[in-house]
Amino acid sequence: MKGARLVVWVALGVALGYAATSSGQNLTVPLPAGCTPALSGNTVVCGGGTTPPPVCAPTPPVCPTQPPAGCAPCTPPPEPPAVSCGELKVLDGGEFTFNPQDTRDIALGRGDREVYIMRFTPAVTDSGKRSQISAAEHGSGAHTKTVWMSRTKCEMIPETQRSSTAYPTVQVSVNGTAPVNMAPGETWYYMIRNIRKSGGEWRNTCGEKACGERITAYMWASTKKPAKKK
Repeated sequence: MKGARLVVWVALGVALGYAATSSGQNLTVPLPAGCTPALSGNTVVCGGGTTPPPVCAPTPPVCPTQPPAGCAPCTPPPEPPAVSCGELKVLDGGEFTFNPQDTRDIALGRGDREVYIMRFTPAVTDSGKRSQISAAEHGSGAHTKTVWMSRTKCEMIPETQRSSTAYPTVQVSVNGTAPVNMAPGETWYYMIRNIRKSGGEWRNTCGEKACGERITAYMWASTKKPAKKK
């Protein structure tokens, strides 16, 4: 009897998609509350009551689409191939987030051969948020700075350029409608340089005495207009 019972459980495990050769999702084990096995299609049905129960798909959806509880998590969108920054010196700004508001100083020096790069990967809990990244210089006076935002590091092309002023500002959102709209799981890069386009050519905006070394980036400053004073 013990041998016969073992054979039955192995067969059930294969039917549920738990075997290494199964084409079904990697499902949570043990099954979550309210889930029952379905002995066809390598699926586990979750739910109950009169609501039609969701079924795990053979392939996890791409984020931000979320699978039903008890199914394999969604897979983040693939990141585009890397692009070289060439001879530019890359200053790594690390990660930045929506919460709390992130303010930091950027040291770009006095030339145009450096690029400061920060990255951001929004979470599902960031969906619906909208904000902005703005920069202001401290030191010897304002000069033009150009910023880009792209899913590809070092991709500083016309399509990814977002602002080229003394006070560059970029509007961003997660699952929203801002000019830079992110999806949860995507990695985005913010890039800033001391350059501007003049006569069809990129030119350095910093002379030996023309710009300071400190730029404060106010990430995720609120986009809401302040209430009018009564």
